[in-house]
Amino acid sequence: MVLETNRRHFTARVKFSGEPLRLARRMLRQSQADLAKRAGVSRQIVGFLEAGTREHCNPETASAISEALGVDFTALFELKALHAVDAQVQARAA
Repeated sequence: MVLETNRRHFTARVKFSGEPLRLARRMLRQSQADLAKRAGVSRQIVGFLEAGTREHCNPETASAISEALGVDFTALFELKALHAVDAQVQARAA
């Protein structure tokens, strides 16, 4: 997971490539709208993720999409950790 900070709290995000998502969706013969409806997300999110316009999403969105496709989460999404977070946490605590 990629961790980011904002003014209020830490946010976990998932990084991935859109091609596996597109291939899985097409193999099931689903449109972006069909997948979005099954996953409970917008069609635009699915389109942006597939096109690479967005390279990150929150873990809940990633999980919902992988469940709607019936594939393992790790088959579509790449989990990474951001190592700079420790330094940011220590700086805020000081």
